[in-house]
Amino acid sequence: MRIAYLLYEQKDAALNHAFITQLQQAARTQKVDLQLKILEHFEPIGEQPLFIWNRSRNHEIAAQFEARGIRVFNNSKTNKLANDKLLAQHHVKALDIPAIESFTERPQTLDFPFIVKSVDGHGGKEVFLCEDEAQHDVAIEQLQTVIYQPYIESNSTDVRLWMLGKDVLAAVKRSGQNSFKSNYTLGGTIERFDVPKELAQSARRIADSLQSNYIGIDFILGADGQFYFNELEDPVGARSYYALYDGDLPGILIDYICRSLGDVSYDAE
Repeated sequence: MRIAYLLYEQKDAALNHAFITQLQQAARTQKVDLQLKILEHFEPIGEQPLFIWNRSRNHEIAAQFEARGIRVFNNSKTNKLANDKLLAQHHVKALDIPAIESFTERPQTLDFPFIVKSVDGHGGKEVFLCEDEAQHDVAIEQLQTVIYQPYIESNSTDVRLWMLGKDVLAAVKRSGQNSFKSNYTLGGTIERFDVPKELAQSARRIADSLQSNYIGIDFILGADGQFYFNELEDPVGARSYYALYDGDLPGILIDYICRSLGDVSYDAE
């Protein structure tokens, strides 16, 4: 049985204990010992696992393993862009995919209401809707590195696509409840979403450009009927997936990873 590593930050490992256990059980059916490693206590000197599944937000450690020829899921480029909203916006716009305009400084032409968010926030946290100068001041006081975005009227609704490689694994429509934020973990409602062909093509282009493995891609549907790229998520959560779909997600993910290793032997010697 070969050894592989599942890398988590400590706080996230505690929140995802059941999911981690399920992943480890699924890995054992593939003759892989998937060992949990906590980022804050992990010193990868001389380690040579079969692969790394990086569920942290640290792209630098992913790059260290990649430099030694070890497969990392997701790769360091994907992890870096997913945790830097401005870089992600620039990357997607370069693919000629509609994306929400983002600025590191407040443009003089940006009228209220607008959005202020941290560059590296996730889960709908550190995102503020500013309708006047007082709200803007509050947002700036609570954030460090920020980006500005115009507010796009969407009835507090967005869609998330879970991508497995270049394929759409599942999709959800999320709607906010008494909030402009639509995140399920913040009290929003969810429902399955049938992905239009054009939107699926855009998501595939993004995943292909990143050579990503398992990510979330969020889009907002504007009043003009256009889907606008909003954010990438890595690591991507699965709570709304479990609420809507019956698939064995841990088994699906582990099977995908092992198949992605190609002709690398991971059976017991």
